[in-house]
Amino acid sequence: MRTFAAIDAVLVLGLLVLIVVTLARGTGSGSTSATTGASPTTSASPSTSPTTHESLSVFASPSRNIACTITADGATCTIASITFTPPAINGCTGPVGHVVMVDATGSAMPCPDGPAPEVAGQDVAVLDYGRRTSVHGYTCESSTAAMTCWNDTTGQGFSIARQTYSLQDPPKD
Repeated sequence: MRTFAAIDAVLVLGLLVLIVVTLARGTGSGSTSATTGASPTTSASPSTSPTTHESLSVFASPSRNIACTITADGATCTIASITFTPPAINGCTGPVGHVVMVDATGSAMPCPDGPAPEVAGQDVAVLDYGRRTSVHGYTCESSTAAMTCWNDTTGQGFSIARQTYSLQDPPKD
């Protein structure tokens, strides 16, 4: 049991380090828009109104394949297993496609440092399908189609699932 607790602690610490490194590196190319594969049915700011969960700032999807953190600086999700082909990022040697984020400048799939993330540990709270959480001006919604997160002010966001992802930035006027 102690071994599992130690492994969970290392995984959570690794997730937090990855998020801090990702946020410190910034979004790189600014606000871009990209999609690949079949797009999930949710949009950056869904029109349906699922139940709002307690204000979770660290949570996972029910499958635990996706783990997310919301801070005052933005929302970041990691995904352990993907089947889509992620975009190439010049000079990136990390496992692209396993991290997506949205902050005040837009949404991005940054170049991560380190290995691809593992599934979330049992100690991470679950955001059930059909539920959403709002913290620090960012909202994430869990559905069977994808995990979708957005900036409540700008509407910029992303959706991520095992088979697809999309970065959504609102149209420029």
